[in-house]
Amino acid sequence: MSTSTNKGLVRRYYEEVVSAGKVERIADFIAPEYTEVYRNVRYPVGIEGARDHVLGVRRTYPDLCLSVGQQIAEGEWVVTQVTMRGTHRGEWLGMTPTGKAVELTAVNVDRVVAGRIVEHGGAANLLEPLLGIGAIRVVGPGAPTEEAVGRAGDGFVAFRPRYLTLQGHLELDGDPDENFPLFSPVGETLWVPGWSPELLHPAGVEWAEGQIFRTREDTGEEVVWIVTRLDREAHRVEYRRVVPRLHVATVEIGCRGAGDRRTRVDVSYAYVGLSDAGNRAIASMTQPEYDQKMARWKLWIEERVASAGTPPPGAIS
Repeated sequence: MSTSTNKGLVRRYYEEVVSAGKVERIADFIAPEYTEVYRNVRYPVGIEGARDHVLGVRRTYPDLCLSVGQQIAEGEWVVTQVTMRGTHRGEWLGMTPTGKAVELTAVNVDRVVAGRIVEHGGAANLLEPLLGIGAIRVVGPGAPTEEAVGRAGDGFVAFRPRYLTLQGHLELDGDPDENFPLFSPVGETLWVPGWSPELLHPAGVEWAEGQIFRTREDTGEEVVWIVTRLDREAHRVEYRRVVPRLHVATVEIGCRGAGDRRTRVDVSYAYVGLSDAGNRAIASMTQPEYDQKMARWKLWIEERVASAGTPPPGAIS
């Protein structure tokens, strides 16, 4: 199999099985001889061991969201950068649940043979999440005291941001090449009511990595957007969405074929509070409301794009 096919298989495993929790599909991705490598020791756990691992992680973090970043492939090997976000609701490393949000970054190394993952290893940054849930703390001169950490209004040391990840999807007529440009800054003018992006940098560019543009909410709040990753071939884009003094979100959108000239669009928003007001705004967000948002997107696209009958600006040629 090609390296691009191997990367796609690993990405789909993380997104469709680990992140979405669809363990009934694990045999589509994991080989019977599957082995996990930890501290250079090989553990042949097989399909059942992989399934138990995913279920165990999701018991600890029921709202788990795993985002796939950069991937590098050579031969049978695929290296993947991932970010895991979730709320600590179950026992983890012997620690009782804290109810706190956790974000963990990792680099995974998988080996793919004959369309299945046969080996998995890698490394994760556990220090930040352990600090985040209070399992360990900084000690020594200059370290914040318990009183300072618990007291609001003392600047960056005291502030504890709220985290929330919302995930959803919609299905559209047409293939990914047709639909992906609808989620560009200019493409969204075709279907989002009132969407009027101000393209700030670089000049004369409609859609590119590093691009910065600005929009306004119905409330009048200014929103700054940065295109942090754009992969036209894979039909994936990542934005940073910043509402100054409130919150910042990582927005990930990916399009893939859903059969019979249909496209599945996966959309996730991972929010981080920047202030107490931002934390309150995040606390008010719910998954049912997000599902309704996805339904509105589908309706707007079907109504507005179908009536326009023309390809969106920036369409892939």
